[in-house]
Amino acid sequence: MVTLLLSVVTAGLLVAPAAVHRFTFQHGLKMKTVLLGHRMFTVGLARLALTLAGGVLVVLDVAVGSWFAIPVALASLLLLLCCRCRCRCRCRCSSSGTLAADPEQDGWPAGKRGVVVGAADPLDPTKRGDD
Repeated sequence: MVTLLLSVVTAGLLVAPAAVHRFTFQHGLKMKTVLLGHRMFTVGLARLALTLAGGVLVVLDVAVGSWFAIPVALASLLLLLCCRCRCRCRCRCSSSGTLAADPEQDGWPAGKRGVVVGAADPLDPTKRGDD
């Protein structure tokens, strides 16, 4: 039962960032949306590790027995969490881990954010997009 419920929560957390983005798009909440989505996805990945370990435990307990299922499930959980921690450490070590709070610092020239270079402008019929 726990594994089943964890899978539901995991799916919700992994899908939620897309839903949040859809609801907050074009409302001036880019930084909050990105940070919230990142947090939900990170928690979702941790729950995914628990869900997978629970699935291993259930299947192996039925197929082989708990004497084998428990250590293998714990080892798989430890492996998944270690991979997550190692990736997190590498990300923090390779960058400052901060997002640009100032829209001018996000790498896009002023007036070009969200515009594909060479694309047609639907509001200007003189620009066909083949420049």
